[in-house]
Amino acid sequence: MERKERIFNREWDKNGIPSYHLVYHGKTYTYLTYNEKESRLNPSFQVDDKVYFEFSSLKASEVPALMETYKNAKGMVFDLRGYNDDGSLLTVFDYLLGKPEHFGIKTQADFSQPGKFCFVDNIIDKSYKSAGKNNPDSYQGQVVVLINEYTQSSEELWAMIFKKVPGAVFVGSQTAGADGNKTAIKLTDGNKLIFSGLGIYYPDGGETQRIGIKPDVIVRPTVESIRNKEDLLLLKAFELIDQKK
Repeated sequence: MERKERIFNREWDKNGIPSYHLVYHGKTYTYLTYNEKESRLNPSFQVDDKVYFEFSSLKASEVPALMETYKNAKGMVFDLRGYNDDGSLLTVFDYLLGKPEHFGIKTQADFSQPGKFCFVDNIIDKSYKSAGKNNPDSYQGQVVVLINEYTQSSEELWAMIFKKVPGAVFVGSQTAGADGNKTAIKLTDGNKLIFSGLGIYYPDGGETQRIGIKPDVIVRPTVESIRNKEDLLLLKAFELIDQKK
């Protein structure tokens, strides 16, 4: 079996692109294509009235043009199985939400009183308490979000915000439940013990850590789909969009 080196934050380099494809209505599509000039995956892929966004490759600067291009699409699929911690991508929700939405709260240590943790009404900071803006022309098509066990940390925060999009459907399997910051304790042998120093919750106090984000439609790879390198999650997303009236 050929092995490929994997380096965190560089998993999506040219040699690390998953070789999965989409088999849809009798045709085979390669939706993960590498852009040599920009050294990244192309962030979008369209089939008929549906568009797929590879979220880990998306840049905030291109969001306005992409949303204008696909504003009349029947459905949008956002793939959160990669990793992108660029906070400026919150601009995506200016187009998906009709008004600002409060998406989460956290607990953090009160260092003036050791052992005490306090709830805070935001996750990132006060200026990012909510996502979205008042937008009477927000996207009205079907939004589908792809998640699995590789959806973790910042990607789980994105998933929490996508939960605020009206009618959004989550397809895949439960996420890692590993969101929050990284707090490190240095050990005497030079290694570090890392754990989350923040508690992450939905606005109603529901937990996400150790639980993860739950899908609405459970889809997992099968032995056959892995052998054939077929992406069953994206296929289900397109089928759900097709079913939307």
